[in-house]
Amino acid sequence: MHFLSHYYTELPNENPLLVAALSIPDLTRGFTRVYNSNLKKQLPPEQEGLKKIHEGIVQHYAGDFWFHKSPLFKEHI
Repeated sequence: MHFLSHYYTELPNENPLLVAALSIPDLTRGFTRVYNSNLKKQLPPEQEGLKKIHEGIVQHYAGDFWFHKSPLFKEHI
């Protein structure tokens, strides 16, 4: 799913870190590989700013999961 779609479909709150983090997986080349091999296995950060970034990234992948499972996506792919 395109990073702008995440913003409009998931209606993030006004926290700029969370909003920016929604786009990180789509805008950073190879991010998914790094995330799955390293970051996904780590405990969520305790610092509030990093926690919001992590929350946005996790929300991005959850949105991708549901979008790619949707009947509309399956019908057109």
